[in-house]
Amino acid sequence: MSSKSKLVLAALIALVLALVIAVYDGLLDSFTGAETRTGDRPATVQKERKAKPGQPKPYHGDLPSLAGVNIRDASLDVVLKGLDYPWAMEFLPDNRILINEFSGRMKVFNPVDNSLVDIQGLPDIPSGKGQVGLMDVALHPHFEQNGLIYFSHAVRSEGEQVLYATAVSRARLAGSQLQDLKQIFVATPFVKTLSNFGGALEFDDQGYLYVGSGDRGQNWRSQNTAQLNGKILRLEDNGQVPADNPFVGDPDIDDAIYVMGVRNPQGLDFDEESGNLFETEHGPCLLYT
Repeated sequence: MSSKSKLVLAALIALVLALVIAVYDGLLDSFTGAETRTGDRPATVQKERKAKPGQPKPYHGDLPSLAGVNIRDASLDVVLKGLDYPWAMEFLPDNRILINEFSGRMKVFNPVDNSLVDIQGLPDIPSGKGQVGLMDVALHPHFEQNGLIYFSHAVRSEGEQVLYATAVSRARLAGSQLQDLKQIFVATPFVKTLSNFGGALEFDDQGYLYVGSGDRGQNWRSQNTAQLNGKILRLEDNGQVPADNPFVGDPDIDDAIYVMGVRNPQGLDFDEESGNLFETEHGPCLLYT
């Protein structure tokens, strides 16, 4: 075949392919009801397709709570520097802020005069290895009357110092001093691994305390109903188990368990309006009703 014949054949093939594509597009539009092709899409759609990776889309729905926290409208101001791995914070009624540092220190920050004071009277909290340290902090629902605060932290086994668990302690905050300190709960068993302690704390509108306990890096523990690792726990404000917990009376499941099958719950938030408990962890974000 001559070079001229090859060029003619190539041109014919290209023409046939173009016709096939045009016919396919027309059939597709007729099935989907589309009136325009990609090149004719509105500018807003084209702009969304060109958004930078990781950039969130603006929220234009009917929920003002989501629109109100649109990250595009947010601004950041630095109010405090020099903290050592701040893990959690909690606003006090007088607008001071309790801050937990992972290394085992609790501080109170006053945004009015920028003072930062160490809280005295904490227990001996192990830290410096893996994810072992001081974690979350929460106020009792009646804090203004009783001054009680709760905090989660790693704790060593008395029998074997290389084994750790997630514990919850309670104390009365008096100025910058903790009084009447008491460890009210330990999420057993004690485990040697140094990760996934969980530690999230939250009270609901009935005064029950929810505690997040991580799977300690071994996911099979989340489904082990005799262990408290990889669970959301529901307690009285004194650390006792409520009589109406969902698995009370089941001999195969620990009474303290409220939800099982979680990985590393490090955030809990109770929504009073809906009655839902929201959980965030190193993994999916979940909703419990």
